[in-house]
Amino acid sequence: MPVNIILPDSATETGAKSVDNGEYPVLWLLHGLSDDHTIWQTRTHIRMYADYYGLAVVMPSAHRSFYQDTASGLRYFSYIFEELPELCQKAFRISAEREKNFLIGNSMGGYGAMRCALWRYDRYCAAYSFSGALDIENLYERKLLPNEEFKSLFGDPSNLEQSESNLLHLANEHVEQKNSDFPRLYACCGKDDFLVNDSRMFAEHMKRLGLPFEYLEDEGAHDWNYWQNHLEPAIQTLLNK
Repeated sequence: MPVNIILPDSATETGAKSVDNGEYPVLWLLHGLSDDHTIWQTRTHIRMYADYYGLAVVMPSAHRSFYQDTASGLRYFSYIFEELPELCQKAFRISAEREKNFLIGNSMGGYGAMRCALWRYDRYCAAYSFSGALDIENLYERKLLPNEEFKSLFGDPSNLEQSESNLLHLANEHVEQKNSDFPRLYACCGKDDFLVNDSRMFAEHMKRLGLPFEYLEDEGAHDWNYWQNHLEPAIQTLLNK
């Protein structure tokens, strides 16, 4: 599966900062349902931000997988979040440290970022969802995917409540296991976004559980104008800038 990778420019005029051990922090930047590994570079200023913040950016293609090891047997999650990081770490000067690996995704990618942070919190310290499809039960009920496609990804819809693909279930498990390494999670969504209720629901659930989560809802829709405007502030948040 194709992947685009940005390594920060070392030229001082870009503002890029050197790193002590020669390994750059990594942003895993995830695309939405109708896009691919090229979209963030064509629709945002991610190249400029990578240079300025001294940040490596990995943008994998996930097709329409919702970043799942799918019920039909395709292992997107295992490849993107377990195999690909090891390959990239061998090939480039990027960090394997948990505290230097971050996730951002939009729409389907917002779901992927949250699920990865909740499931593989040993590898990724923080995630930011832009207009995320954060409620897979709602995804099924509203028929936002054709039924057969949904079942090929997530399996039997009657099992969604306790599914490892259900973000609410994964958050519940963190509470039950009293996990002390809970990742930093953030989300934003525009008030005119057709998925805004997903973000509201997820924020309410996290609040009920008492888990650390920050949610921003402001003016905007499900479009690249909104995501570009929030990209640099999100990077600053993840990097604690």
